[in-house]
Amino acid sequence: MKYLKRRYLVFLLDLLFVVISYVLAVLLTFDFQINETKIPYLSHILPILLLCKGAAFFFSRLYRCIWKYASLNDGIEIFKIVSISSVFSLCTI
Repeated sequence: MKYLKRRYLVFLLDLLFVVISYVLAVLLTFDFQINETKIPYLSHILPILLLCKGAAFFFSRLYRCIWKYASLNDGIEIFKIVSISSVFSLCTI
């Protein structure tokens, strides 16, 4: 049970990092000046982004184990999953 909780915690942390990175990207794009006309960039795209990335992360079996030491093959697998989820979310938006 402890292992399952840890997996979901890591999954939720990854989704939190997706949100933080997207918000920072929008802030950098608009020179840290957000007004009412730019809110749709956050409110409309963020749920789609979370759904696409969350589904790709969850169904890729990325969280089947928590590693103490990761190999090069694990790094390549993570790169593929992140790239595929980014392309999928870009096509959805």
